Amino acid sequence: MDSVIDVAMELQRVLNNARIISDYDRSVYVERYGEDRVSFIEYQSEILAEPGHNIQACLNIAYDKGFVDCIEMIGRCLSRIEVTE
Repeated sequence: MDSVIDVAMELQRVLNNARIISDYDRSVYVERYGEDRVSFIEYQSEILAEPGHNIQACLNIAYDKGFVDCIEMIGRCLSRIEVTE
């Protein structure tokens, strides 16, 4: 049971770090372009979520990079933890 708790705590730490990174990345855009513009682009990407829209493609590149970073952090975390049955 302790190993499950350890895994959960480590994953929570990694996810918290990923959230901090994601929030920082967004804050860079907000600082450069303003909250209104960033929110507008995020909203547009949701309602125009179909192929062929350049706005959504650009946002996907930026946000997917953050998501991939998060997945890699979780993978590194899991590779350091030995979970036994």
